[in-house]
Amino acid sequence: MTARQRFVIKLIFVGFFIILAPLVIAYTMGYRYNFGVGQVQKTGVLIVNSYPDEADVYLDGKFVNDETPSVIKKILPNEYNVEVIKEGYLPWSKKLDVKSGETTFAESIVLFLDQIPRATLEREITDSLFSPNRTHLVYVTQEASWIEVWIHSLKNQDLTLIDRRDSSLIEEINFAWSAGSDRLFIEFETNEGLEQLIYKVNKNEVTNLSEFFEEPVNEFKWSRTTDDVFYVRLDNQLASVNLLTGQKTFLLSEVNQFFIRGNNIYLITHADGKSVIGQFDILDPLAETQVLYELPFAKYRFEDSSYPYLLVRKNDKRLLLFDTSAPFAEPILQEEANGFNWFTTSQGEKKLLYYKDFEIWIFYPQSKYNELITRFSSLITDAIWHRNGEYIFFSFENAIRVIELDPRDQRNTFNLVEDAQIANFTIDYNSKNLYFVGTYELAKGLHYLPLIDD
Repeated sequence: MTARQRFVIKLIFVGFFIILAPLVIAYTMGYRYNFGVGQVQKTGVLIVNSYPDEADVYLDGKFVNDETPSVIKKILPNEYNVEVIKEGYLPWSKKLDVKSGETTFAESIVLFLDQIPRATLEREITDSLFSPNRTHLVYVTQEASWIEVWIHSLKNQDLTLIDRRDSSLIEEINFAWSAGSDRLFIEFETNEGLEQLIYKVNKNEVTNLSEFFEEPVNEFKWSRTTDDVFYVRLDNQLASVNLLTGQKTFLLSEVNQFFIRGNNIYLITHADGKSVIGQFDILDPLAETQVLYELPFAKYRFEDSSYPYLLVRKNDKRLLLFDTSAPFAEPILQEEANGFNWFTTSQGEKKLLYYKDFEIWIFYPQSKYNELITRFSSLITDAIWHRNGEYIFFSFENAIRVIELDPRDQRNTFNLVEDAQIANFTIDYNSKNLYFVGTYELAKGLHYLPLIDD
């Protein structure tokens, strides 16, 4: 081989290196030729996670040879139909954009079992209330000429009869669970007057309020922090009772509507054609009530809320939300609502879920952003948060559904219960099981639907 030939060969190799080296480097850096747009683009990454995990992931109908949690790398920028499928569960799908040099996340996916409800308690239930911790159900049923009040454990299916009376004497029964669900307030409205009892769930103990007050109280509220303390209003006098010590403490007079949080008593009074929201410090009984807000005269009552917010219902329909860190300011939310539920994120941010006749909304108090989640032609009867704050369960008179909050593409909505009669429903604390009172396939009573297979 001559020197000239060797020189030409070297030039060829150098040329190949100059041409191929950038291509190899670009390839290792994630660049690909996109035939769809006719140019070289940096690829993107898609991260898919689901609960439960080990679900198959498909892009545009093609299995990506991976299960959740899945990190799919080197994807050409484009819009993809992402499907997450697990045997026995309802499939999830959404069109997601994968952009050049960016990571697209789909990490809050919840899969729900594809099953039908089954009856766990077959009885004619006339009234019921699930406990706040979602472990018990108190319900009323009629057996012959008797009205019976039962507590049903959702965990172990235990049944406890807590009261039984002649149905001809009962006009109405009202319930109020304590915050920790350890006690239950029961009010019997009879043709002879009111009887008010407190039932301790775990010990089968019954306390009659007549032990503390000669007359039935006008209003009863549990403490928000302990099951052993409650507050009552009797003839416009506000008092507290500690069930452990038996101590009764007078707190304030001239009280119409009240809400107690921490050391503060919030009051609603009416004067000079106005309704006034005030705040009283329990630890400083000599101090005067501080005026927070002046409102047009109307019927108001407090709803549950956490600091720094104060939630008030006007004329039994309209919700007014105040930020107590800004006294005398206008409400940050004024909306008609049939019901509401709070959610607190792991970062401490609060979100207010509320529903109207045909709409579900979420209000973000910190940003004062009000978001419409969905709208239906059927009447919405209830709405409950999923424990991760990314899904909402809601009911109609004949169905229960769940909707995701991810607004990309369209929000997935899953039918959980169809062709039923729903009186009320709840989800257990871990959002693994759904319970509802009503009728399904001719069976009346309490029904159970597993959402996640443990």
